[in-house]
Amino acid sequence: MQASYGEPAQINRDYVRLLMVMRRFIKEEFNQAIRISEEGAAARMLEYGEKSRNRVLREMAAELKGFVQPEPAQPTPPQARYRGVAMTKETGATDEAAKETAVVRIYRGRPLKA
Repeated sequence: MQASYGEPAQINRDYVRLLMVMRRFIKEEFNQAIRISEEGAAARMLEYGEKSRNRVLREMAAELKGFVQPEPAQPTPPQARYRGVAMTKETGATDEAAKETAVVRIYRGRPLKA
């Protein structure tokens, strides 16, 4: 089973330059355009780099493996988000930490109930 790779913990100039050059080599050899901003771009470049006949592209793929960390085998379930804030399921009991961070909405001078 092949490990799937994610994005690096920190993006730097060397990583971006490597992706740009690999992208050009992949476009020439495989006629596949990969955008750096798309999800899983580094993983796709690794796949093409490993099956390439170009020695330089294979070496760059090996260097790219050093930048990216393997993704965990069990991904965490997606959490509901509303306007960029993670939502939690409300239960009958409320905890004090949620009350402290909860935003009180005011309408015409009166607090609204959630």
